[in-house]
Amino acid sequence: MGRPKVAVVLDGVARDGDSRWLLDTLRYMDRDRYRVHVVSLHTPDTDVAIDVQKMAVPVHSLDLPEEGARWTVAGTFTLFNLFRKMVPRLVHTVGERADATARIAARFTGVQRVATTLRGPRRTPGVRALLTRATAHMTDVVVVPTRALATEAVDRWGVHPQRVRVVPPGVDLGRVTGAKPADDMAGEGPLVVACARMDDDKGIDTLIDATAILLRYRPGLRVVVAGTGVTGIGYIRRAQRLGIDDRVLIPGARRDVPELLSAADVFVHPARRDGLPLALLEAMAAGVPCVATSLPSITEHLQDDVHALLCAADQPAFLADRIDQLLGDEGRARRIAGGGRALVQERFSPAVSSAAVQDLWDLLLAT
Repeated sequence: MGRPKVAVVLDGVARDGDSRWLLDTLRYMDRDRYRVHVVSLHTPDTDVAIDVQKMAVPVHSLDLPEEGARWTVAGTFTLFNLFRKMVPRLVHTVGERADATARIAARFTGVQRVATTLRGPRRTPGVRALLTRATAHMTDVVVVPTRALATEAVDRWGVHPQRVRVVPPGVDLGRVTGAKPADDMAGEGPLVVACARMDDDKGIDTLIDATAILLRYRPGLRVVVAGTGVTGIGYIRRAQRLGIDDRVLIPGARRDVPELLSAADVFVHPARRDGLPLALLEAMAAGVPCVATSLPSITEHLQDDVHALLCAADQPAFLADRIDQLLGDEGRARRIAGGGRALVQERFSPAVSSAAVQDLWDLLLAT
């Protein structure tokens, strides 16, 4: 019968947490056991797609419209045709747009098994939310990184509790450690870094407001927010209105995140909604002292003043104070950086995470 074919469907192969999860899962997996195909619903980032293809995994790019009901119809129809040609035995969906469309297409083409990875909370709107819940029974297993997200999968999306598996993410230490500081980050004054998708959930507006507070008594402070998204221009305008756009840099996606982390004095993750973000874990792995919001999936693993400094979301003054505490106390910052790195080394092995996904695939395909 040969190696079973597996199609992993993402919203897009891009410079984001979903794609880094995919890369690490594939990198540490025994790829001789499966014929894995990656499907990107949007046009993929060229460099990330090349990284996938270097592992002898083909990438299929589908040029789908961005939003609306037309997106769902077009996505389902296009995937239906692709699966008929590909004939995968297992479809694994990653991303809120991929979930419902790929589940429907997989079931209507007779795909044997369907799995879903839910990496963070969803604010899926309107019709897509109804479809996500209505198709929950079509997935055989939902993989989540934390118990908090397992609860959301059951309570909000209607997934049966016995179909949920908690698999903590892995962080490739070799990718984020030992890098030289980014050349363009050299300069006077402390450097605060955030890496996040530019949307409302990530709380970048709170960081910008906190920066305005910090600059009153730390005038040399520099803040860099790396990431892509439609709200990026709004954050630039927010910094301009506050008169701090010369101290806040929003460069878009960076191809040198390890080098950026190496230059950072503090890493900040100010999200108001999130799972267990890889960007935060990577900063901890790189030995950068971190400030993060005390969201359920984060506090499930991180202890305040041990692995990071934690604070409530949407509180610029509180966030500014936590950043200032790390900038003003080198010994404390060093202790927290060491605690964060030790936690990642202990709990977030990419080999263990990949093996857990592989075991789930084996189990699904054996039944």
